[in-house]
Amino acid sequence: MRDESVAVRWGDRVIAVLIVLNLIAAAVFAVAAIGTVVWEHLLLSMLSAKYGGRVDEAGLVWAMRGLMAAGIVAVLPVDRCLRALRGVVASVRDGDPFDHRNARRATTIGWALLAIQLLDLGFGAIVWLIARTGADAATWQPSVGGWLSVLVAFVLARVFAAGARLRDDLEGTV
Repeated sequence: MRDESVAVRWGDRVIAVLIVLNLIAAAVFAVAAIGTVVWEHLLLSMLSAKYGGRVDEAGLVWAMRGLMAAGIVAVLPVDRCLRALRGVVASVRDGDPFDHRNARRATTIGWALLAIQLLDLGFGAIVWLIARTGADAATWQPSVGGWLSVLVAFVLARVFAAGARLRDDLEGTV
């Protein structure tokens, strides 16, 4: 039985938009990283004017590049997560959520979320390094909710696998 609920219809649309925005973010990070190379002298002079030599401007530029690189790398697990989630939503819409493919999709989501959390730890290390230079830096703390979502995704993968096995057993008895 197909599920045409508002949540399923809008969920698919929102995920489609997020996939496009994720790719746009990758392009923005790449252009910004290239800009730090092309206009490095201008960036260094701006940082020197702002901090008056109180920070290691060259080190700060490399830290900025590290943040941009982390953003570019994060695009891949985010894309994998969104595309797998879109597959789950499609199977719900089609009325067949307890499918072995959804168990694999949920596992993919779990691994992608784990990769994002590990990248976030790297992001935190870079923010810490920037703060140590004396430059203005954002605050950072590990995401408890993010780590919990990794666990939830892997548990749901097992739930989907068990549901798919039960469905297979039921079809085999009919």
